[in-house]
Amino acid sequence: VELENLRFSTKELKIMSSFKPGTQRAINEAFAFFADDDELAPKNMLPAIRALGLPVTAGHLKEIVEDEKASMDAETFEQTLVHIVQQRKPESVNAEIRKAFDALKDNNGNVSKSYLKNLLQNTGEKLSPEELATIEKYPGDELTFPQFREIIDVPDQLDWTLLKKKK
Repeated sequence: VELENLRFSTKELKIMSSFKPGTQRAINEAFAFFADDDELAPKNMLPAIRALGLPVTAGHLKEIVEDEKASMDAETFEQTLVHIVQQRKPESVNAEIRKAFDALKDNNGNVSKSYLKNLLQNTGEKLSPEELATIEKYPGDELTFPQFREIIDVPDQLDWTLLKKKK
């Protein structure tokens, strides 16, 4: 049996896998958890994608999804994930992290830990005290770029390698 022809189901839905079996199972579980009646409501799209460990902002999702007010079925959800994964290139991730660091650094070329914590606590997705505690594992009051990168660039929990489809 070829991997390209394997099918996985979420309830009665059958969707063609673009991902390896372990990742596909996680996608199916996330969809089943966040969906109602086999439809993923707009308010649940971002949480479902983030539950899979993909760092997507609301703005990025609006760029990807044609109608962010429409619900998604399982196939559209997977197509959205494929699009997100295809856009994730290591060089663009590195550039984005560097850009963020440069925007936050002080005259010494470092980022103040207290400033970063305040920013992360009070803007966008508010982080919990446990999540903010990661910053404290680094000594001193400032973060260098390598330290900042370790905090910001969380390793993938799933293998997002796309399987090649036969044409």
